[in-house]
Amino acid sequence: MKIKYADFRQATRSRSTHLPIDSIGEVEDICEAILASEFPVEKGVRLLGVTLSSLVRTEDNGAVQISFDL
Repeated sequence: MKIKYADFRQATRSRSTHLPIDSIGEVEDICEAILASEFPVEKGVRLLGVTLSSLVRTEDNGAVQISFDL
């Protein structure tokens, strides 16, 4: 996660898991845990970015593509 603050400071935080993440809930939980360690902030945040890496392709096992409500 990249956090860009209103005063143009920026911070990058990451978390790794041992098993593949297969639900949006798990992604949200990890993001919330990262943000909890950074907040409250004295000045505003101007940008939050989330990156997922080491993605694994699974065989067609009925899995559904997860989506984010923006």
